[in-house]
Amino acid sequence: MNLSTQPVQSLSLSSGFLTAADIHMILSLQALVFQSLDGLEKKYIVPKDAAKLESHFQKGGKAIGLFDDQQLVGQCILHLPINENDKPGVMVSPLSDQEKAASSVIQGMVVAPHYQGQNLAHFLVHVWKQAMVDLEKPHILSEVVVSNIKSLAVFLNMGLQIKVCTYDPEDEVFLYILHANLHKEQGIVSSLPTAIKFVDYTDINTIKSMLEDGYIGHCWKKGNPSQLGFSLELP
Repeated sequence: MNLSTQPVQSLSLSSGFLTAADIHMILSLQALVFQSLDGLEKKYIVPKDAAKLESHFQKGGKAIGLFDDQQLVGQCILHLPINENDKPGVMVSPLSDQEKAASSVIQGMVVAPHYQGQNLAHFLVHVWKQAMVDLEKPHILSEVVVSNIKSLAVFLNMGLQIKVCTYDPEDEVFLYILHANLHKEQGIVSSLPTAIKFVDYTDINTIKSMLEDGYIGHCWKKGNPSQLGFSLELP
């Protein structure tokens, strides 16, 4: 199923849902990207094996692929809870049980190494958002390791907002949980620079405290270190 065709700089890409018949391609691209990562970067991806992918599709999960001609150059796995008893797909969900049934979680988003730097991750998120509107899954979520500023920047650029900061004891990393409601304008005070508080993106203690006080992370700015911008939600 073709979802969208859109040029990305000098490329003309097509996108579509992947199925269980495409597991071999999914595994090949996943392995290619994983092998290109160094050190901590390998914690940014949780590789899935063939059995997990087969189970994923059998349970109604989806995946999206980006193609340059017939070559798979980007992909993401989509966890789609059906009811309140399903796993939320993130360590800590900011959603109610009712909202969870209308949600999707993006996982395993990767772009082939020789295609990186051309906004393909942004295009993947764009296609995901469009597809979730069509599937009536307006609550979209992502889970990002706090040190993964590249992915954080992509999701913030595409309208998701940091709602939770939590710890994953299994992988021994802190995570940001990001969310957007595609059916609702987010009430964020971002028109005035003075309404935004910028914090080092790895300052976990300050960020957790701000989130507990009702702040929401909704923007970022590049620097050394890069910073995340937080504002209070409008009443």
